[in-house]
Amino acid sequence: MMSVCLFLLASAVAPAAQEPAIQTTTTVNVLVTDRRGNPLRSARVSVNGSEHEGVTNNAGRVVFTNVKAGEYTLRVERNQYITFEKDLDVRDETGTVPVVAAISPLASLPARASKAPARKPMAVRALSR
Repeated sequence: MMSVCLFLLASAVAPAAQEPAIQTTTTVNVLVTDRRGNPLRSARVSVNGSEHEGVTNNAGRVVFTNVKAGEYTLRVERNQYITFEKDLDVRDETGTVPVVAAISPLASLPARASKAPARKPMAVRALSR
């Protein structure tokens, strides 16, 4: 009976053979709109920290497949619009991650009232020989 108990204890402690972990990937579905919700085409979208980048279609969408789990920064750029960045946490699971990026036109930035500093006239003196 004593040898049976030792065997059970040893088999419970011995590490089991582990199968290699299967790397799952996720699809990231991005919709880029203006502040009113209108889709924006031709916006450049990139997932910084990965090789994924693309341009939105006429519906304002771009899809990235096979995105590995990790923390990324989603970046959206379009002419005449403020650059948009958002943290993106892709979990180690299969499925789709929807992301909506509502970006604002550059004209929506508040104008800065800056006054150029007054310049003092320079004193110029002729040099005599």
